[in-house]
Amino acid sequence: FSEGELAAEVSQVHHAFVDAAGAVAACCCVKMLDSGYAKIRQMAVDPQCQRRGLGRRLIRQVIEAHPSQRLWELNARDEAVAFYRKVGFREEGLPFRELGIQHQRMSYHAEGAAQRS
Repeated sequence: FSEGELAAEVSQVHHAFVDAAGAVAACCCVKMLDSGYAKIRQMAVDPQCQRRGLGRRLIRQVIEAHPSQRLWELNARDEAVAFYRKVGFREEGLPFRELGIQHQRMSYHAEGAAQRS
């Protein structure tokens, strides 16, 4: 990422689940783009906490915390595409490489959302 992209993360909304010891178990950033349109970035779940529903709960919490955002996008790593499908995201376009890693652009249209052109 460029210095500008990293500096811009300060203005993004950060969500996290923290365990009883204060360690981050799952987290992500939300970048508000246009009216009603946002991007989920840097989603991560601690490997020791995976397969416990934390990722699913975090996605649900993020979308519920921002009810004015009707269209959600993210760039999923290849191995995470199936997870995002399960929580309602759909692939858009062709896979691409970002930072040397294969990704797929995905979107989620919240109930009542208009399609983005």
